[in-house]
Amino acid sequence: MADREDHNDLVRWVLDLQARLYTREAQYRLAKEAQPDRDPEEVRVEATVATAFALIDLHQALAALPQFAGGKGLLPLQDLAQALGDLVTGGQPVLLQRRAGVGKGKDTFGRRYIKKQAVTGVKCLQFLGYNEKAACSAVARVFSDAGVKGRKRRQDGSHSLDHGTILNWVISAPDNAEEYGQIQRFVAEWAADTKAPMTEAAVLDWARETANSPPVQSKI
Repeated sequence: MADREDHNDLVRWVLDLQARLYTREAQYRLAKEAQPDRDPEEVRVEATVATAFALIDLHQALAALPQFAGGKGLLPLQDLAQALGDLVTGGQPVLLQRRAGVGKGKDTFGRRYIKKQAVTGVKCLQFLGYNEKAACSAVARVFSDAGVKGRKRRQDGSHSLDHGTILNWVISAPDNAEEYGQIQRFVAEWAADTKAPMTEAAVLDWARETANSPPVQSKI
């Protein structure tokens, strides 16, 4: 009986958190919807506020669990939510300041994430025997179908992704040693996985799932 009650409590906890986060996501999406008559600054502020409250909801939900009693392990979430709140009220929270001595990057964090995932797909296909051009072309098709675009305008007026763009990402990937190391470890660990072996079909499925996942789609 106790196990059933514990299960029911967990289900209620999950459903409550889901409802709260769904509400925050709806507010976030509404704030970011393209509306020509809206002030971009107003859009940014509303989206930031929705994000801060989503973090607060997540923090409160986790803090209610005995495993996080006293908020242990949750301080980063709390501090980030507070920093976002400070930001929209005119503050300059230290947590959200650019690292000293580092210039403004050409790519956003989200764009770098997309590049990292695409390069990972290429490296997996190369491990399976694809040549570089074929691997880049295959990944370009998958990510392009998912709506990911290149920065440069093509002759047809589009910003479609092609193998040349992916190749540039692959060539520049080693410039970020930490991220490139993560890519290499991912490929090596998957290659050694006997329960879910790396195959061409599995890699392309992984690439499609990744390209269509919220972390990528929210950054297009």
